[in-house]
Amino acid sequence: IEENVSRLEDIEENVSRLDADFISYKDNITLKTSKIEKELNDYKATMQQVNINQEPKQKATGYGVISLPPNAAEGQVSVKTFGETRTNLLTQNQSMLNEDITGWQGNYTTISRTTSHFLFGDASLLCIPDSTGYSRGFYASPTYRPSVTSGKEYTLSAFLKKVTGDVIDIILRISWRDSDGAEISSIISPPLTLTESWNRLSMTGVAPVGAVKASISIWTSNEVTPNEQWVADGIMLEQSGELQSFISGGDPKSTISAMRIKSAGKNLFDNGGISHTQIGLTYKTNGNYIEVNGTRGAGMNVANIKKVDFTLLPGTYTLSLRMVGGTIENIGNFEGFYFGINSSTSAHRTTPPAIKNIGEVGKRTFTIVEPLKVTTFDITPGYGTGIGAVFKNILLECQLERNDDATPYEPYTESNMYLPNVEELRSLPNGTKDEIRVNEGKLIKRTKKYILQASDITGFNTSRANVDTISVSITSMTGIVENQEGVSQSVFHIDGFAPSNLASVPDDSKYVGQYIYSRSISGSILALIVEKGKYSSIAEVRADLAGTTLIYQLAEPVEIPVQVSGTLLSYPSGTVYVENVVADAGLYSDGIT
Repeated sequence: IEENVSRLEDIEENVSRLDADFISYKDNITLKTSKIEKELNDYKATMQQVNINQEPKQKATGYGVISLPPNAAEGQVSVKTFGETRTNLLTQNQSMLNEDITGWQGNYTTISRTTSHFLFGDASLLCIPDSTGYSRGFYASPTYRPSVTSGKEYTLSAFLKKVTGDVIDIILRISWRDSDGAEISSIISPPLTLTESWNRLSMTGVAPVGAVKASISIWTSNEVTPNEQWVADGIMLEQSGELQSFISGGDPKSTISAMRIKSAGKNLFDNGGISHTQIGLTYKTNGNYIEVNGTRGAGMNVANIKKVDFTLLPGTYTLSLRMVGGTIENIGNFEGFYFGINSSTSAHRTTPPAIKNIGEVGKRTFTIVEPLKVTTFDITPGYGTGIGAVFKNILLECQLERNDDATPYEPYTESNMYLPNVEELRSLPNGTKDEIRVNEGKLIKRTKKYILQASDITGFNTSRANVDTISVSITSMTGIVENQEGVSQSVFHIDGFAPSNLASVPDDSKYVGQYIYSRSISGSILALIVEKGKYSSIAEVRADLAGTTLIYQLAEPVEIPVQVSGTLLSYPSGTVYVENVVADAGLYSDGIT
């Protein structure tokens, strides 16, 4: 019996041990099961946020500035920059008034160069009517009318601002002229009512059959008095069907390769380095916040806390401002803080009610239809209210984002990549463009510049009744793409001449100002069509055209190593900018991909 009892005790001990082992095993299995369930739930939640239609490679293209999509991954960006060649058909002086008023004449108006108002360069054209009436303004002098090509689109634009007086409505007018100077037809823009800020007026039209010149006028459509005075700057006529950024007149302008490529995050407001005092209040950077201290005095309300220089693309944006800390004593009638941006032409600021308590958010959503160059950010501590209020350690979160509503605050982030000045990046009418493949560190040259020599002009034909032609030898243009087609190829950019699709020279004045590069004429000759009687001899042709800039397409692209510094990163809902090292109206970037 004792032996059996001992065996039973051993069995009970083993059962207890097995029971304990099973409980431990069960707990372990339960823990593993819970962990698996959690991982599955996490995976499910993650997959619910995934857009199954999203391509693994996002692509965005723009001109100087692009916006990245919300689903852009954070990581290194592959960048390509392309060149472009453009020409403002006006003279440099006409476009920017850099010397005098040569090229313009007043129409019942005294015009002069003024340095008191300008947007580009250091001067603009001031207009003061001589008497009360309509059509007060200015027009292009007959000898300074730019050449045009029939059938081509042209866009005329100007920046305008009121200086004094009442209502000033301005229109643009192009009178298309034939080879005798007679008007064929004209186009007129809708009127623009001027304000005391710079605004741009533009219009696009097609040069009719027979047009060889454009007579440009910029004047009033309403009755004005000598008290109504205004200025004009940044005047441009370009062979293009769309309005583009201003470039100065004269020689063709091409992209300068020396540039910084900057990628910024969702928040476009960089609050770093702020230190500004105005009407008794001091604004300074404090981490992610703008800190405000002091006693509000009387005076100018809007405090421009930071100067900037960047561009917003057309689209919808939201400004937001949130108070996250601090106290206001002796608050009185203080209405609250506003946050805003300014440009040379407009301002946008968070709308009432303003904010003055912790947790309050002020915002404003606005839409722009053309690129807006931002010059300053500001904070307004009430419009004349709260004088004597004491601000202690006020902390403000400020954000500007491309969105139709305010989203949670994110601090400003950016990354930069720098490209050296290796060569100009150019383009041709057929779409050929020089390119820098930033991540590969190479420049792909597909074009070449050539200055026309007198010896290149080998022929002058006056035998046709309606046009004359000039023969230009291409033998000195090394590496040029061969002339293999029966109709003209658009492989040249020539100041004053547009490409054509002609096989031979027609005896028709509507083709004046076009060039022909086709096998039907010659494998080594470029033909230029000019007005009948414009030149009396080949000597005159050589004297006039020697020094003309030509850009032509290379038969084989040339690869040139480029030393790139820095790393460019992408950010969801971010923005990428191409910024030229040298800021000039004639230097710009065409696009990035």
